[in-house]
Amino acid sequence: MTVTIIDGTFWINGVDTGISPEGQPGAPGEDGQDGVGIEDITFTAGEDGTVVTITLTNGTTETFTIPNGTPGTPGTPGADGQDGAVGPAGPAGQDGEDAGSGIAVASIVVSVIALLGAGAVAYLALRKKNN
Repeated sequence: MTVTIIDGTFWINGVDTGISPEGQPGAPGEDGQDGVGIEDITFTAGEDGTVVTITLTNGTTETFTIPNGTPGTPGTPGADGQDGAVGPAGPAGQDGEDAGSGIAVASIVVSVIALLGAGAVAYLALRKKNN
């Protein structure tokens, strides 16, 4: 005897029996229990990292901490930025005092120094000539 399955039915010795190898569907099962889902998630900064609190639909909570990582190496400095716009002009300054007398004194000092220098050069030249 040769039994094969062709087109979803048993065939025995080349004759289609019309019987499915899968059987008949069963009766529906009972409904399952309701599942538990996530109602809320909060993130709070903590001393050692970020504290995550998950509140479930059945009223329970789960809490865990995502630890802080270690600082990375400093990055390379960025390119210089563009110059800013020219700012507004500042307030006018107060009037100053005349420097006329100061300039006159400076001129006299410079003249005296020049005369002393010329006199010293003349003295040295005469002294050398007399020796």
